[in-house]
Amino acid sequence: MRALIEKLQKDPEDIKTLQGIIPICTSCKKIRDDMGIWNHIEAYSIVHYQTKFTHGTCPECAKKFIWNNFNK
Repeated sequence: MRALIEKLQKDPEDIKTLQGIIPICTSCKKIRDDMGIWNHIEAYSIVHYQTKFTHGTCPECAKKFIWNNFNK
Protein backbone atom coordinates (compact mmCIF):
# COMPACT_ATOMS: atom_id res chain seq x y z
CA MET A 1 0.00 0.00 0.00
CA ARG A 2 2.83 2.40 0.87
CA ALA A 3 4.56 1.75 -2.45
CA LEU A 4 1.33 2.51 -4.32
CA ILE A 5 0.88 5.78 -2.44
CA GLU A 6 4.47 6.79 -3.23
CA LYS A 7 3.93 5.94 -6.90
CA LEU A 8 0.72 7.99 -7.08
CA GLN A 9 2.43 10.94 -5.41
CA LYS A 10 5.28 10.75 -7.89
CA ASP A 11 3.06 10.56 -11.02
CA PRO A 12 2.24 14.32 -11.15
CA GLU A 13 5.99 14.99 -11.31
CA ASP A 14 6.31 12.53 -14.19
CA ILE A 15 3.39 14.15 -16.02
CA LYS A 16 4.99 17.57 -15.59
CA THR A 17 8.15 16.24 -17.22
CA LEU A 18 6.23 14.70 -20.12
CA GLN A 19 4.43 17.98 -20.78
CA GLY A 20 7.85 19.54 -21.37
CA ILE A 21 8.49 17.35 -24.43
CA ILE A 22 8.14 19.26 -27.71
CA PRO A 23 7.96 17.36 -31.03
CA ILE A 24 10.46 18.95 -33.41
CA CYS A 25 11.35 18.05 -37.01
CA THR A 26 14.89 16.75 -37.26
CA SER A 27 15.32 18.40 -40.63
CA CYS A 28 13.69 21.85 -40.68
CA LYS A 29 13.33 22.30 -36.87
CA LYS A 30 9.60 23.13 -37.06
CA ILE A 31 7.61 22.27 -33.93
CA ARG A 32 4.31 20.36 -33.96
CA ASP A 33 1.67 21.97 -31.73
CA ASP A 34 -1.23 20.29 -29.90
CA MET A 35 -3.42 20.59 -33.01
CA GLY A 36 -0.85 18.74 -35.15
CA ILE A 37 0.19 21.87 -37.05
CA TRP A 38 3.88 22.39 -37.77
CA ASN A 39 5.13 25.86 -36.81
CA HIS A 40 8.46 27.62 -37.09
CA ILE A 41 10.21 27.46 -33.74
CA GLU A 42 10.07 31.25 -33.37
CA ALA A 43 6.28 31.40 -33.88
CA TYR A 44 5.69 28.53 -31.46
CA SER A 45 7.92 30.06 -28.80
CA ILE A 46 6.31 33.50 -29.11
CA VAL A 47 2.82 32.06 -28.64
CA HIS A 48 3.59 29.56 -25.88
CA TYR A 49 6.41 31.23 -23.96
CA GLN A 50 6.12 34.94 -24.86
CA THR A 51 9.69 34.74 -26.17
CA LYS A 52 11.24 37.69 -28.00
CA PHE A 53 13.79 36.95 -30.71
CA THR A 54 16.59 38.84 -32.29
CA HIS A 55 18.18 37.26 -35.33
CA GLY A 56 21.78 37.00 -36.31
CA THR A 57 24.02 34.65 -38.24
CA CYS A 58 26.37 32.20 -36.56
CA PRO A 59 29.96 32.02 -37.87
CA GLU A 60 29.39 28.64 -39.56
CA CYS A 61 26.35 29.88 -41.51
CA ALA A 62 28.08 33.16 -42.34
CA LYS A 63 30.93 31.20 -43.95
CA LYS A 64 28.44 29.13 -45.99
CA PHE A 65 26.53 32.26 -47.07
CA ILE A 66 29.67 34.15 -48.09
CA TRP A 67 31.13 31.08 -49.83
CA ASN A 68 27.90 30.37 -51.78
CA ASN A 69 27.51 33.99 -52.89
CA PHE A 70 31.21 34.38 -53.72
CA ASN A 71 31.14 31.36 -56.06
CA LYS A 72 28.14 32.48 -58.16
